[in-house]
Amino acid sequence: MVTIRIINEDEASQSAKAIYEDIRVSLGMPWVGIIIKAFASYFEFLRHGWTQMKPSVLTAWFERSADDIKTLAICLMRTMQPISNHVNVLRRLGYSNNQVEEINQVVEVLNYGNTKLLIFAAALGESLDNGKIPGNSYYADKWTIRPKYASLDRLEMIEESQATGELLDVYEDIKKTLDLPFVNSDYKALAKWHGYLPIAWKDLKPKVMSEDYRLNYEALSTYASHIARNLPRGFRIDQNILVALGYNANQISEIKETVGLFRRLLPGLILNVAAFKLALNPELCLIRRKVLG
Repeated sequence: MVTIRIINEDEASQSAKAIYEDIRVSLGMPWVGIIIKAFASYFEFLRHGWTQMKPSVLTAWFERSADDIKTLAICLMRTMQPISNHVNVLRRLGYSNNQVEEINQVVEVLNYGNTKLLIFAAALGESLDNGKIPGNSYYADKWTIRPKYASLDRLEMIEESQATGELLDVYEDIKKTLDLPFVNSDYKALAKWHGYLPIAWKDLKPKVMSEDYRLNYEALSTYASHIARNLPRGFRIDQNILVALGYNANQISEIKETVGLFRRLLPGLILNVAAFKLALNPELCLIRRKVLG
């Protein structure tokens, strides 16, 4: 597995910080995803990839497509019975209605951003593997959308270096079970409520190890790739581009492995947060529109 180098905001160059902020605001996220911090190790790759991606990000099509991925994830995880009721568990632990709603809001915000990051990762992977994505003029709507959550306070996170006791054990179990080299931002954000993440992870862990989950993962990943191949604006970042940007063969291999890692982990992360959403909203009932038509 490639070694992932994360460049946090406090150690990023001014140029990297500017791209971080542009991506965060354009995607409507109150945090900078680890995927972006990892790509910053290859700054020109990140800069070029984001320059190619941003025109599609700013369309209403992109917002609708990200919402469709979120809806599909909820639908898929609804099939994985039983769905626990985390609200009742949290209330028994002494959490107030306001605290439960705060957790619920963070879960909603996380999957709002994760779906967009998945489309970005899928587009990078598709272009690296298959060349230029030509752009689908049918989806090239003329108006832009204002993302939802960019103005929210930045998400508070409990970093791995800050975790102790039960939380540290949960972090290590998440990494081992999901075969991750790091703990995703989502789990670190939800760890703010010390009693919640251990409950949520204990409930989720058996599901992520099941055959039904694997099938759900494949369905979501396939759909994200379909969306990436239909970006409304042209997108190209292939081997020739990487060579022109100054990367050698070893660096190009690392970039492809890094893109592949995030392309693999994001569908599962979206499914997992969808499971948290369902457990916090047992009455949740969709579908607002047909997703796979």
